[in-house]
Amino acid sequence: AQFLHLAEVQVFVGETNVATEGTASQSSTDFGGNAGRANDGSTDGDYAVSNSVSHTAQEDNPWWEVELKELVAIDRVVLWNRTDNGLHTRLKDWRLILLDNDRQPVFVEQFQESPPADRVINLPHHSDELTEAQQTTLLAYRTNQGTGLSPEARQLAELKKQLEEIKPGIKTPIMSALATDQQRETHIQLRGNFRVHGDEVQPGVPAVFHEITDVDKPTRLELASWLVDRANPLTARVVVNRFWEHLFGIGIVETSEDFGSQGEPPSHQELLDHLAVELMTHDWDTKWLLREIVTSATYRQSSRTSPELAERDPRNRLLARGPRFRLPAEMIRDQALAVSGQLSDKMLGPSVQPYQPKLGLRAAFGGSTDWDTSPGEDAYRRGLYTKWRRTAPYPSMVTFDAPSREFCTIRRTRTNTPLQALVTLNDPVFIQAAQALARRVLHEIDADESARIEWLFRTILTRPPSNEERNRLQQTLTTAQSQFEADPEAARLIATDPIGPAPESANVVDLAAWTFLSNVLLNLDEVLARP
Repeated sequence: AQFLHLAEVQVFVGETNVATEGTASQSSTDFGGNAGRANDGSTDGDYAVSNSVSHTAQEDNPWWEVELKELVAIDRVVLWNRTDNGLHTRLKDWRLILLDNDRQPVFVEQFQESPPADRVINLPHHSDELTEAQQTTLLAYRTNQGTGLSPEARQLAELKKQLEEIKPGIKTPIMSALATDQQRETHIQLRGNFRVHGDEVQPGVPAVFHEITDVDKPTRLELASWLVDRANPLTARVVVNRFWEHLFGIGIVETSEDFGSQGEPPSHQELLDHLAVELMTHDWDTKWLLREIVTSATYRQSSRTSPELAERDPRNRLLARGPRFRLPAEMIRDQALAVSGQLSDKMLGPSVQPYQPKLGLRAAFGGSTDWDTSPGEDAYRRGLYTKWRRTAPYPSMVTFDAPSREFCTIRRTRTNTPLQALVTLNDPVFIQAAQALARRVLHEIDADESARIEWLFRTILTRPPSNEERNRLQQTLTTAQSQFEADPEAARLIATDPIGPAPESANVVDLAAWTFLSNVLLNLDEVLARP
């Protein structure tokens, strides 16, 4: 048995509600809720307050009906349910039937469930009166319905839905401080003996800096606030100097790891101070800082230099020319993989083992330094994910000055040695990148050699070749083709080892020649250095 109680039933013809002029009836009446209450023009659903809600007796199939004044074409029907005591969610398993003059059904719609509670709001008379919660509910409803939304809004809604599906699977542990009564006491250890305690000490900062004065016993939150406080003379300068070092190859303070009395003085003190103050003024917006530096006339200068300037300022400390320095070890490998189309964009996960020569060596107090190359795309992931052992670091990266990680290294030294040229010329990773480039140019560019040379040059150096460069590359390609035609075995090796067998339709001599040319371009100073 069920009750049926309705706040209002509206029947619209255009924008006019014609139900108020009709005659209402219902299967039964109880609690004083006569049928006319549901078409009296009031949508207030509070039964006890409004006296405007119909109510049937408890029965098996209660019904409510309104007979319109005349036969009309109906545009829409709006039903307002009773709202007090949570009853707005209990209207379910009901039907809407429209009858003609002969009381024959012309429209029947069966409804199983009422709208969920999070989609029910009482709308004010004007949209300006909507609360933030009501606006959120309406937006969510329209998004779910997909009506009246632009393609961009529908795409955004779909992406948000996908993001919500991903979030439950991401479980990142978050460190939190112990409760105050659970924190340990810290004492001075007399003569370094952890069993002999001296005075108790409290958290603090080195006395040479300004104190944390807001609280008696500062926590990590106060330390974080102290670090980025405008009164702190170091943090903003250190941040600016680090970004400057990444962009120019050398910081305004060269010893970026030491801002103390034993470090180098800044080459441009006022510039460092200005950028540090502006960074704090812009709420530590590093995007602003990067944009400010890279759009400056100083950064956008040509890196070319004259003999006189090179003699006077060999390290560009006067900033009279643009920066030019060799890429870090990881970027050199990543760049070769990227231009060849091999670099994997896979993120996260454990370390990987890219190809490295097997030398049969064993680390002291450890196992073999050799490893099996990771399968699939893991062999071509960014250098950031390369497995690292302090006793046997990845050889090609060490050659390009990657630190051993036995201790923290803030600033890497930058050297130039013959071994570095041998790595980019002969290391299997770089040879395979050249082989992949050769296969790309022969497969993707169906044109003459001149067009292929230009595509290869643009892909690697991101600029078109000059006429002189194009002619010299054409001569190099022709010479390589002649040499490989005379030595098929050498052509097979350079075209397939280590990348694998050549495609059936490929000309091995052409593959070898284009591999050779790709290797030449990958070894240009312009490729290995930031111009």
